[in-house]
Amino acid sequence: MKFIWANTLMSCVILSFFDEIRSDCGRRVYSLIHIYDRRMDGYASENTTTSVKGCAEMCASFANCNSFGYNVNENICYIYVELVKSGYNYVEDEGMVYYWVLEESCPPNYYYDNPNNLCVKVVNDKPLMFQDAETECETDNGHLLVADTPEKRSFLHQHYGITISELGVGAIQANGMEEWTWLNGANITNWSPYQPDDSGNEDCLQILFTINDTDIYFNDIPCEAFQMKFICEIPVQRQ
Repeated sequence: MKFIWANTLMSCVILSFFDEIRSDCGRRVYSLIHIYDRRMDGYASENTTTSVKGCAEMCASFANCNSFGYNVNENICYIYVELVKSGYNYVEDEGMVYYWVLEESCPPNYYYDNPNNLCVKVVNDKPLMFQDAETECETDNGHLLVADTPEKRSFLHQHYGITISELGVGAIQANGMEEWTWLNGANITNWSPYQPDDSGNEDCLQILFTINDTDIYFNDIPCEAFQMKFICEIPVQRQ
């Protein structure tokens, strides 16, 4: 990513990139996600600061901060202990942007793909309901897989093959809305034909694998109707 500028705040160097912020306070790196103009519930702290980098500094000094939101119009910083995700309750709040804290490394029990900076683990021996699967991923400071780019999908198809068919991933049709999003707020593409069909309150997502293709597709499923195998992802710094 192209370097823009650096600034020193409270003895910590904050480096700003297009969608990434780096701090030498605890070697924190923050990545912009795709949730905008919504103040999500669950923040642990609310403070005034003059910039998103100042908010990153507050997160760096907050031991349990895993994400933060900043209102660029009102200069208010919101600190979150958990990763902020699409599907949380919220109020409309124009000017909000959000960043996730990236972990320093990919754990040895996960697989790391360097070209996509992707740290993943397939859990096929412990089927769980959607929310329980998400909680399981959170124990590693992760979340259910967000397959929000063609490159990620192509890697999953080539590396895992048919073994990933019907695995649960990190997307949701939140709060009874028509709009589907990944947990990081990105829009979902690559639906399987005639999907989503919302047949029987289907608000969660699974992978559909096609042998004669180089991509994967998605199907909506009920969140609590049955237990599913799943894929965890940890947001990490580039290794």
